[in-house]
Amino acid sequence: MKRLCFCLCTALGILLFVLKKPIGISVLGLCAVLFVLSVCVNIFSKKRLSATLVSDGTGLKNKDMSLKFIFTGTCGEYSSKLRLRNMLTGQCEDIKVHFIISREPAQVDITVKSDTCGKIKAEFLTLRAFDFTGLTWKKAQCKIKGSVNIMPDAAEIDESEEAKLKEALESDFFSNENEGFDHSEPIGIREYRQGDSYKSVHWKLSFRLGDIYVREYGEPVTDSLCIYVETGGNVPATDYDRIAAKALSLSMYLSDGGIGHYMAFYSFSQQRKVFEHIDSADSFTVALDSLLSSQPEQGKERLTEFSELFERSGISRVIEIK
Repeated sequence: MKRLCFCLCTALGILLFVLKKPIGISVLGLCAVLFVLSVCVNIFSKKRLSATLVSDGTGLKNKDMSLKFIFTGTCGEYSSKLRLRNMLTGQCEDIKVHFIISREPAQVDITVKSDTCGKIKAEFLTLRAFDFTGLTWKKAQCKIKGSVNIMPDAAEIDESEEAKLKEALESDFFSNENEGFDHSEPIGIREYRQGDSYKSVHWKLSFRLGDIYVREYGEPVTDSLCIYVETGGNVPATDYDRIAAKALSLSMYLSDGGIGHYMAFYSFSQQRKVFEHIDSADSFTVALDSLLSSQPEQGKERLTEFSELFERSGISRVIEIK
């Protein structure tokens, strides 16, 4: 709109000047002064901007998700190209955004859909700050805070994987006092309580006594099982959607059984080893958030670098996902 108004005023001045109207020179002179003044102010002024990516919560794969970009800072008109990057799979989507900051922050709403899980972050590829006339611009810089997680689908645990998990847990050291989960380590029998698994029911004794009784099982003394996610394998980047889903499912399976465990992987985005003890919903959330933003790189396997850490932590079995 500003460009159109300025161009119309300039065209009117030229027309009046051609028609030899005295006011034509005044109009052209005013336009020239405004243009030079606007350009100078735009060039020498510092553009202080801040941008924040906001969402209503975590997103789901293949579902529309609303994102809000909130811009604050120096008043003016801005035009930019944004890149939305999936930190897990590397997929990108570029969008053009135009906004005007006045006394109130500018807000831009967009809708995105992702077919893979991961942490979505945004960055400016280009950011232009226009002058008052809207005809000239200069480059501006700004980092975008905030991110949004696209959750992986839960993959099914088949019978062979379940058998491997049980086999991996067989060599745990079990307490003969604390109630746990291992069916090979019964420590007593008690009456059924709501929430007990029917797999633990002692049917012969229940039929004989006329009430339902269940076996109590031993609890591992230490959490010695670790799920290791290889983020440096020779697989396509989009395969990490499947890998993350498998890690999520295995961890949920163990957690549902009351089995504390570890999750380990190398985060290339943070340039550090991630080694999280999973014993609650909070610790699981922390590990998943780090995994979704790990930014995997091909051909940089890191499992051997975890050997010393596993040994110090008493890890005796590692389930590798790659």
